[in-house]
Amino acid sequence: MDYYNKDGELAGNDGQANDDFVMLLDGRDVTNVRARYWGSWWQQHWGGILTMVLGAIIGVVVGAWKGGLYWLAAIGLAAFGYWVGDRCFKSWFLPKKSTSVSDLVGTRLEPAPETVRAAAKRALERSNRPTTADPADQTFIADSAGGFHEEGGFWGTSPTGAEVIGQARPGSFADPFDQARAEINVFDVATPVSLDKTIGTFHVHPSGRLEREARRSGGTVSQTTNTGASDGATTTATEHAEFDQPPSVADVRNVRERSQRGEQSGHSFVIGARSGEIYFYDGTTSETDRYLAKISASRFFRGIP
Repeated sequence: MDYYNKDGELAGNDGQANDDFVMLLDGRDVTNVRARYWGSWWQQHWGGILTMVLGAIIGVVVGAWKGGLYWLAAIGLAAFGYWVGDRCFKSWFLPKKSTSVSDLVGTRLEPAPETVRAAAKRALERSNRPTTADPADQTFIADSAGGFHEEGGFWGTSPTGAEVIGQARPGSFADPFDQARAEINVFDVATPVSLDKTIGTFHVHPSGRLEREARRSGGTVSQTTNTGASDGATTTATEHAEFDQPPSVADVRNVRERSQRGEQSGHSFVIGARSGEIYFYDGTTSETDRYLAKISASRFFRGIP
């Protein structure tokens, strides 16, 4: 099992080879686990240093052979040598000592079960595909291209204690020029389930991006200007808008309120379809920070079919 810090960086592992992982939320645990796995500064850089020295020696020899530019060749090959060594041989010198879960002293966040992550992966895939109009819901706007609507769901337990996963109906099409986030009701499920207690929720923040010549309010907008000349100078402007990827303030408030009412016992997570990151948050998350930790989607879905 791998241990990651709040920013999704590998801190170490427990010595067991599997796809399990835990997010360490306490700096003490991150420091201790990282020291055992990564070792000292010298241990982390020995691979780069050795190949840097080798590159410098080769540079001196080649430089002298080619006419005395040995110092330039030495610097260039030393830099290249360090780059190669740091990436290819770094792991050779790391102690990689494992840390048992029993050695952890602080708060940690365990991800949702694999079954839930599989459902979240399917939601991500659906968010990038087009949707069709719903005759039973005249307020629903179909996403004809894909990437401009949210998908999601929840997980919990049934009255008998069995795991329950609900897949929500897709959200309506959203224009990122008009709104920085799309919307979805994660509890409006396509297929009814027998839910007794909610553990957590998940939803996708879409990957869609729009470009226009005229700037409009809303969304995350940046402008680039191209100028050219014919009979006179002409200027055209292109602006684009994208959806915010981390949890929104509304997302954080919803989870906090459900937790305070006793309607949710665990964390929620947002899948950033464009950023490629998973953001975790719960009832204790502040509206300023908006998430407790994040990890790459590729790591989150590793081993998930």
